[in-house]
Amino acid sequence: MKSSYRVAYRDNVTHAPNKLRISKSNTFKIYYYHEGEGELRAFVNGALFTVEPGQVLLVPEGAFSGMVKKHKTRYARCVSLFSSDLADFLGGVEDGMRELLSYGALFTLESAAADAYADIISSLDENARGVTAIELILKQLRVLSECEYKKLDTVSGGRLYDAVTSLVEEEHLTLNTAEEIAHRVGYSKNYLCRHFKDKMNIGLHDYLIARKLFSAIEMLSGGMGVTDVAYACGFSGASHFISVFRAHYGTTPKKYIKQIVEN
Repeated sequence: MKSSYRVAYRDNVTHAPNKLRISKSNTFKIYYYHEGEGELRAFVNGALFTVEPGQVLLVPEGAFSGMVKKHKTRYARCVSLFSSDLADFLGGVEDGMRELLSYGALFTLESAAADAYADIISSLDENARGVTAIELILKQLRVLSECEYKKLDTVSGGRLYDAVTSLVEEEHLTLNTAEEIAHRVGYSKNYLCRHFKDKMNIGLHDYLIARKLFSAIEMLSGGMGVTDVAYACGFSGASHFISVFRAHYGTTPKKYIKQIVEN
């Protein structure tokens, strides 16, 4: 895999409310929610995590991930991407950080760490690549190695939400409605949908569709035709699938895959 290092800071980020777009990265990702109103929900490998201002999410290499926000409010964030060969430069970063790179973690920045991150961000014009990015990423990892954290595999949204996200991750291709999910986890549809959206910033059906569409993108990228993908993902047909896909991604499945190939 080609080496890749990039650090980017933006102070006017917005998300379409309650819309989750899942992607797979071939790099590690450090996501710092710098400033803003309200919580972010991070999707990582089938689980949803709450990320608050001042927290940092370390996403493992190759993970499926995405972000969702409840309201369309602006916020500031710093995203750093780096490939696995960064381990060659990890001298001076404690061994525990190497382990966390495999699991992923959610860090809470106390005052000293927040000040250190502020210094890192202030040295960024907007984007950094190559050697400059490596230096900035290593500085972040050194700061994070001194912070409190929770491994992502130990962070729980609660028994109910863990049950829902696990079910969707395992069976999203055959599940088609919120009613089915509610029945499987033993709650009424209205209760489950209301509480899931309040906690996760995304509607239960929207969450199911987002997961279906990401699987659809993987299938299309592997060479399957649109009609076959539509049925494999539980849509009623190609036209239904294309309509849902366009509403979510702003383009047709074929055009989307073409963009991925070209980029």
